[in-house]
Amino acid sequence: MKLRKLSVTEVNNYAQKLLSYDPILQNLRIEGEISNFVAHSSGHAYFSLKDNESKINCIMFKRYFDETENEFKNGDKVDCIGDISIYVKEGKLQLYVKEMKQAGLGELHIKFEELKKKYKELGYFDIKNKKEISEFPEKVAVITSKEGAALRDVISVFNRRTTLVNLLIYPVSVQGIYSKGEIVKAINYLNDNKMADLIILTRGGGSIEELWSFNEPEVVESVFFSDIPIISGVGHETDYTLVDFVSDLRAPTPSAAAEIAIKSNEEIIQLLDGYKFSLNREIENLINESRLKLEKYSLEKLLLKKKSVLKENIYLIDNINLKMNSLISKKINDKKNEMDKLLINLNNNNPIEILKKGYSITEDENRSVIISSKDIKENQIIKTILIDGEIISKVEKVSGDDYQKRK
Repeated sequence: MKLRKLSVTEVNNYAQKLLSYDPILQNLRIEGEISNFVAHSSGHAYFSLKDNESKINCIMFKRYFDETENEFKNGDKVDCIGDISIYVKEGKLQLYVKEMKQAGLGELHIKFEELKKKYKELGYFDIKNKKEISEFPEKVAVITSKEGAALRDVISVFNRRTTLVNLLIYPVSVQGIYSKGEIVKAINYLNDNKMADLIILTRGGGSIEELWSFNEPEVVESVFFSDIPIISGVGHETDYTLVDFVSDLRAPTPSAAAEIAIKSNEEIIQLLDGYKFSLNREIENLINESRLKLEKYSLEKLLLKKKSVLKENIYLIDNINLKMNSLISKKINDKKNEMDKLLINLNNNNPIEILKKGYSITEDENRSVIISSKDIKENQIIKTILIDGEIISKVEKVSGDDYQKRK
């Protein structure tokens, strides 16, 4: 059968479909050494897997790469799970990686990474969940094996550094099938009875199998939910357990845990000296501030202040006096002007002034002023007042309109 001519794209697409139909090449588990590793800014990882004779190009998309717990580099031997396919655009055979772990870790290492991921996602390692370590604990409890070197190291540090802290030893198994239960029981007992201000959970170094008790979920959760702060000092500096991540503070060794937990007598003396110096300085500052305030109220300054206030009051009184004098003068002038006007009016209406103008005043016998002819009768005695004297007269005749009407 003769096939029609195909395009390059059609060939690549066909090859891609063939690979996708092969169950062996889907969810393929493959081991190899990383080379040409690039963590792209997009979040994808590009690299090759190789062995002694060949290599295969790989890509791990961001959503899968973000889930990996380890940091990878060229030369790492890894186990990968993914699908073989063709990148159609370039016709390249590639492994599309969905999972990648360090090779040869064993079941405990894999379980450790799984538990670590679980508790990290639950927030057990978050700084916000760490309890504050007391700077001056009065009682420190040590949970460890009574036969181990870790206990001797802790006691040695305590004996060397301080005589001020009570040390409580709670012996437990630190490995084996009973160890996780004993450790959990110890933590709970110390919390329930409020027997310490601080707990040191410690043991010496060992293999991952020997340290596994400190990775057990029951132990991890009892450390996390402890009301008493816990310092972990498990193994050597390079050993890490889940307890190290969940505890409130991790020490690289048992001795370091003891060093961190307590201050030496010399350090306490230095701190007290520092507090004393700071307190004295604060007291001096308070005294100086008080002295400055007191100086503000000294007799001399009070007198000066009183004089100043007195001068201000005198100035105010002078101003008030000036204003009052001004108002009084104005009032007097106003009243004087009114009096002058009244005098003028009075003079204008003064009978003497009228007489000076040639007028006269006529009165009857009762000294009543006669202003009308109606008030006079014939034979009546009347008095005429002039400017320079008086005239007594007898009325002989009265004339006037009203008078004629009366007759």
